[in-house]
Amino acid sequence: MNGAKEESVLASRKVITKNRRFRDHVTIPAAVVSILLMIAYTAFVMRFAVNVPVSDEWSFSVSIVNSAIHHTLSLPQLWSPWYDGHLVIPGVLLWILGPTTHLNFRVFIFLNCLLYCISFVIMLTLVRMTAKPPIQIQHVLFLGLAWFSLSGIDNALWAFMNQIYLVLLFIPLMILLLNRAVTRDRASFVLLACSVACAVGASLSCMQGMIAWPVGLLVLLWTPNHVQQRWRSISIWLISATLMTFLFLVGYNAGHNACVADAASCSPAYSLHHPVAALSFFPTLIGNIIPTTTSALWSGANQYQTIHQHLGELILVAAICVVVYSFKYRSALSASFLAPAFIVTGLIWDILITIARVGIGQRMALQSHYNTPQVLILTGIIIGAFSFLKLASSSQTESSFRLSKRKTMRPMLTLSILLFLLIIALDDVIGFQNAQRSHSTNTYSAQVLANLDQVPSQKRGCYVNIVVGYGLYTPLQAEVKYGQPIQILKNDQLSIFYPPVYDSYRHQGLPLFPYC
Repeated sequence: MNGAKEESVLASRKVITKNRRFRDHVTIPAAVVSILLMIAYTAFVMRFAVNVPVSDEWSFSVSIVNSAIHHTLSLPQLWSPWYDGHLVIPGVLLWILGPTTHLNFRVFIFLNCLLYCISFVIMLTLVRMTAKPPIQIQHVLFLGLAWFSLSGIDNALWAFMNQIYLVLLFIPLMILLLNRAVTRDRASFVLLACSVACAVGASLSCMQGMIAWPVGLLVLLWTPNHVQQRWRSISIWLISATLMTFLFLVGYNAGHNACVADAASCSPAYSLHHPVAALSFFPTLIGNIIPTTTSALWSGANQYQTIHQHLGELILVAAICVVVYSFKYRSALSASFLAPAFIVTGLIWDILITIARVGIGQRMALQSHYNTPQVLILTGIIIGAFSFLKLASSSQTESSFRLSKRKTMRPMLTLSILLFLLIIALDDVIGFQNAQRSHSTNTYSAQVLANLDQVPSQKRGCYVNIVVGYGLYTPLQAEVKYGQPIQILKNDQLSIFYPPVYDSYRHQGLPLFPYC
């Protein structure tokens, strides 16, 4: 009897110990809110996701899966640059999942949500390093509302954007591993190698993944000077970055950059020759944290451009202040590199977009699928704000942080919270509208494509141009460009032509089509 009692007491102690370990990292309410946010976001995205190819998927995704089905997929095809980047890992995912799912784009959209949720958990793990007490519910609420806002819903509903979500997974994971590699003596080389692997993974996901290398260098340089083997880590990192850059340039063509205008307008030289336009485009892009509705963009309206530019300037100033203060008080702040790492990632991302798209016009800065770097910048500002508030409440740092000005911080904090809540509210309202429009547009396209054989032959090019080419081509050009991918989907029974899906859209019939 006594032995049984002792075993039960030991078992209960183990459970209590595990619970305490868990609560050392995150409080129960914060964990519950995190899970609810991830579930709600995923459910919302899947509600509006449609299994139909969109834009680049007609060329990239269809060709990769077709080659995988017929066993003709080769390494050169996976390595071949897709416009301005190597989409090797997205291509591998298509190779693995495409044939087994019959190229169901909803599966890939769900995978994007899963990657995004994992990156959110990694980001909270990083924040745990700055918030030495466990993650509190206020951390999760502010960071979760920013991370899972609907401002970037266009990316979430576009399976092809898994390249972006891979980068959002690899870079935070790289930061986490890199920090632990340089702050531990044991197994530091293994952790450093894993962080290099994450940076390589990001680089092989898309062009923006190359941002991982300067961000990783920032983390290494930010490390306190007393850390052992610091310069060895920096040397290994620089060598790896140089090798990856040379590898990335194999087959790279800067003129092949997915530009809807002429190639000269999207070249790096354009931004250098038009600095005023670039300096206007850049803050407007940052102000795109509040997206423009899809309907307004399609109509060519840009009356909100000035508002976006001023909002972007305000956010840029706040981001620079966070970076400067993080460096100034790096000895007092725990993991002071974290907020600057997210901010620098977002700013470099915006610089790349500015260089590539400023020549098309200022309206391009309002495209909602360019919203991802703004989320990273906002996340960095929030992380920095929590770090400064924690520092301000510490009596040990009172003299260094000049807490005599605490009274002036309160109205600024209140104003910042109100502005944040306003941004999130507008994001979700506009994002919901864009999600509805995306769902109706893609559903309409699927219905037309499934019933395309019922369209008179002389009008098929017009139909294809509207629902697939978005009116960017002549009917003949659209029929030539998209005729083969449509036939591939039919022959291989993929996506909308997979029998159960196809039968459903065929049953609905050809929708009204007044455009042709």
